Amino acid sequence: MIWGGDDDPDFFPNLVAQFLEEAPRRLADIRTALRRAQAVELRRAAHGLKGSCNNMGATRLARVCLQLQRCGDAGDLTGAEPLVALLDAEFETVGALLTAETMSHEKEG
Repeated sequence: MIWGGDDDPDFFPNLVAQFLEEAPRRLADIRTALRRAQAVELRRAAHGLKGSCNNMGATRLARVCLQLQRCGDAGDLTGAEPLVALLDAEFETVGALLTAETMSHEKEG
């Protein structure tokens, strides 16, 4: 795992912490937009989370966000609910992996 190097060894752990703090809010925004059938808001929330996922290297999570973003773009939310369930499950996996990696780094340091 690439950390921040000698210049900023806490860069990656801080990035992980920020992602793990912000992502649940974005997931909640996605769920709210879907529940309210707000395609534009779904697109916006999915797009924002997609960028964060890509920054973290969580490409499978980002792909699900892209699918949700496309649902919002099309104004067709009929297939969005199973995608949100997939998004939740994938986020749990990513969150656990990132947390474990960060804890492992802290023990080494």
